Amino acid sequence: MKYFDKDFNSFFNELTENNNRDWFILNKKRYENSVKNPFFRLVDDLIVIINKEIEPMSTTAKESIFRINRDVRFSKEKQPYKTNVSALITPKGRKDKENPGLYIELNSNSLNIYGGCYMPNKENLDKIRWHILDNSKRFNGMVSDIEFTKFFKEIKGEKNKILPKEFKAASIDLPILYNKQFYYTNILPKEIIQSEKLVDIILNHYKAGLKLQSFFIEAINL
Repeated sequence: MKYFDKDFNSFFNELTENNNRDWFILNKKRYENSVKNPFFRLVDDLIVIINKEIEPMSTTAKESIFRINRDVRFSKEKQPYKTNVSALITPKGRKDKENPGLYIELNSNSLNIYGGCYMPNKENLDKIRWHILDNSKRFNGMVSDIEFTKFFKEIKGEKNKILPKEFKAASIDLPILYNKQFYYTNILPKEIIQSEKLVDIILNHYKAGLKLQSFFIEAINL
């Protein structure tokens, strides 16, 4: 199924040059027809398929999709609108940034697909590190698995400069322990957004990361 036409890219290209309320209001109907509504259908279909064919997923598209309006109150970036659409699909939707899930972002240049654990709190970070340490062979096997590396090259994330002493010795062989984020991503060309296979492409990425996602969930639930 094809969700987006060429006006998706055109809209965001023009928004980049006219990022103000007056322009957006004049183009609001266009935004709804070319961006908002088809993106909602895409996210809704993804949730339905994940829930039916892969694993329980009780969230909704409304709970998962981020607003296009930017919160400028505490940001250096004062343009009122984001130049992308994005959604975080987890059991609790976009508010659940600690638990592993599927994050997608579409803009005029690319389709960005993310998985893993992006914002673990201190307690969960320690749990993940201990779980990696106690199951290092299994973890390394999943990261190097051919199905994972077909879609994602490596685990990414910001790192701590200093580790708690209980992890220092192990970090020589497991430098991943320095990570305070554990996510993986693939950036795909903008043409994919207009593909009839868009859902399949996103779901194939999601499935490729499921073993690691389950590993992180195990760690957090310890």
